[in-house]
Amino acid sequence: MPAGTPDLLPRAPRGFHGRSAELAAVSRAAAGEAPVCLVIGPAGVGKTALVLHWAHQSRAAFPDGRLYADLRGFGGTGEPSVMDVLREFLPALGVAHGRIPESVNSAAALFRSLAADRRLLVVLDNARDSEQVRPLLPGGRHCVTVVTSRHRLPGLIVTDTARPVAVDVLGPTDATMLLAGVLGADRVRVEPAAARRLAELCGGLPLALRVVAARLAQRPTWPLGAMAAELSDERRRLSLLDLEDTSVRAALRLTLQQLPDRVTRLFAHLGCHPGTHLDRYAAAALADTDPAAAEACLERLAAAHLVTETAPGRWTMHDLVRLYARSLDTGPDALKRVLDHYLATGLAAVAAAEPGNEECFPLPEDFLPPAAVRKFGDRSAAVAWYTAERDDLTSAVAAAHAAVLSTRWRTRGWSGRTTPAGLCAYAPSAWPRPPPIPPAPTRSTPPLPRPTH
Repeated sequence: MPAGTPDLLPRAPRGFHGRSAELAAVSRAAAGEAPVCLVIGPAGVGKTALVLHWAHQSRAAFPDGRLYADLRGFGGTGEPSVMDVLREFLPALGVAHGRIPESVNSAAALFRSLAADRRLLVVLDNARDSEQVRPLLPGGRHCVTVVTSRHRLPGLIVTDTARPVAVDVLGPTDATMLLAGVLGADRVRVEPAAARRLAELCGGLPLALRVVAARLAQRPTWPLGAMAAELSDERRRLSLLDLEDTSVRAALRLTLQQLPDRVTRLFAHLGCHPGTHLDRYAAAALADTDPAAAEACLERLAAAHLVTETAPGRWTMHDLVRLYARSLDTGPDALKRVLDHYLATGLAAVAAAEPGNEECFPLPEDFLPPAAVRKFGDRSAAVAWYTAERDDLTSAVAAAHAAVLSTRWRTRGWSGRTTPAGLCAYAPSAWPRPPPIPPAPTRSTPPLPRPTH
């Protein structure tokens, strides 16, 4: 880059591995006339590292300069104003400090006029919302703007045709390569199974992997298996992923702080769900609200990448996010409410499978009725619900036993089969029998679906 060309980019990230598909997606999104590329993903997934790596690789494409601003939309140090950012950008483009307009609108207009005929890259990192971004868009035909955010920013897609690029967690191979980049290939090669286990326990989240790698780097004699054993304790896992000013827990807390109280309240209750997937009815029962309100909150959480919609109307959480939700205060009855939701829905399913028959089991005296119960139009709808919920029903039975609520279920037709007899009667004969009740619920990190573009 010629002398005097503005370059405000931070240094290229060290130890960057993989992400070839995402890098190619950014390149595609950055093509065309005045493109706005929107790189989105959960906290700690490596959005900034991806964009900075791509920007340094692509420096030849921007001979007139590269501008960068951290909008700190999810930080604890306060966001810069639009004028603060323009006071960085305009001098970089040759405007003397004394000639910067005092009003935001005039300064933004000057920025756009200076960018109009230049081949510039503008990186707007950690944006909170679309409103924070719009005044800083250069608008020049040959300018490329790359925005990163934990939120989806659909408004930017509507008004500025932003092209989203989703960044997901790392797969096992790339995750172990990240560990090897910090610890050395030899150390990882000696314990390949332990390295993959660490990647699994971190859920492929780069922030978590880097914290684990840093802990191991400080303990060169520790086997990787010993760290995996430490992380296997769910009660300690988030604490072990805190290191100085880097913390998975802090990243999640800052994301939640940007959401309304009703959404954060529902998020906390999701940690009480005994399974890995839930629908709006289960979420409503957990938070003691109605399904429509629960669904609206789930949509907000999905937009903030705190839950993932794996199928229409079914959501899941990354294991580390679930552990964080579980650590929040929710009151004593969330588990009872969701168990009673399953009881009520099971009765509705049996009624659809065997219309006109007497209820197969009574409700407990202290039953906590949900605000609404799913309606089943026919037998096939009831069986489809059971098929989708089968694993989560098994986890619910295990949670009931662990919480000494087993009589609530065992004497009412569920027991270890986790289904009312009526549903079993209509289930295909090829279905395997449900597994016996485990002594305690166990989980492995559910893979977050990789969006296609």
